[in-house]
Amino acid sequence: MRQRKLFKEKRRILTYSSAECFQECRQKWQYRYGREIVPTEPQTALDFGAAIHAGLEFWFKYAKAKGAVEAAVARGAELELSSENLCKIQVLIEAYTERYKEEEFEVIEVEKTLKMRLQNPKTGKHSRTFDYMGKVDGIIKIDNDYYILEHKTRSSITEDYIKSLEIKPQTALYALAVEAEGYPIKGAIYDIIEKPGIKMAVEETEAEFEKRKAELIAKSKTGKTSAQRRTGETPDEFMARLREKITPQSFKRVYINLDIYRKYEAGANLWATAQDMKAATIYPNTGACEKFGMCPYLSLCRAHGDLEQCGDEYTHKKANSELEEDKGKEKER
Repeated sequence: MRQRKLFKEKRRILTYSSAECFQECRQKWQYRYGREIVPTEPQTALDFGAAIHAGLEFWFKYAKAKGAVEAAVARGAELELSSENLCKIQVLIEAYTERYKEEEFEVIEVEKTLKMRLQNPKTGKHSRTFDYMGKVDGIIKIDNDYYILEHKTRSSITEDYIKSLEIKPQTALYALAVEAEGYPIKGAIYDIIEKPGIKMAVEETEAEFEKRKAELIAKSKTGKTSAQRRTGETPDEFMARLREKITPQSFKRVYINLDIYRKYEAGANLWATAQDMKAATIYPNTGACEKFGMCPYLSLCRAHGDLEQCGDEYTHKKANSELEEDKGKEKER
């Protein structure tokens, strides 16, 4: 095993995303957080979620539905999402703001960046290497109790996914960091949005039509077909179909209790992960290459980490740059 000394600075930033990446595949983690390499090709699912978050951030800050839609679509356009995805984003935010136009809670904080000292759960001493940072989607208050609000965009809301939320440490870690700032956190609310799977109809080319027509004729007993060349949809036509598809069941909120044991376990596991990171023995987890779709770093692994063999597939981006981008937004406001 090759030992990689990735941590040369006195203090390093550890996030939930970097810890999860390390647990998933140490090789992937080294590329992203050690060598600070990212794929050049846009990650559509992540960008779609970022656009939805932009709209919800506006909604929870200003309670203006039109502004929330505009903020979400503008972010999606900035990330160069397709017309189909921009339509989905617009209709989802419209439906969300209508579904939750009256809330049972008071919004305390929105998109708040958090930072805390990483602590040894056994000795209580702070790490000399790591600080934990994260960004909580929201801190809310119901009656006299405080909760973490976390937005999630999913292709489907399944019972298995909901069950998995009970053991995920993300909101428990946020709770620890929020409590360090004086808010006692009772639990978390996962605010889940289901992305519609329908596709926007696109115009069929003449060649595509002739090919499909020939296939239909070949299957027909009469040797004929009444098929017509398919026409595309306008954005307005597609959004009309989306509004029929998206229902109140497209949105679900799951309440999770965050007791002292859940918080302690999350902190202890994060500490253990940090200690493994310090050793930084790097090896790939080949079982994860296709677990969540093809890993974007597959080409780099096949090239044994040599960027020169990968053409323009990758570029450099500072680790945890999303936290710095949030700071820049705060300054702009």
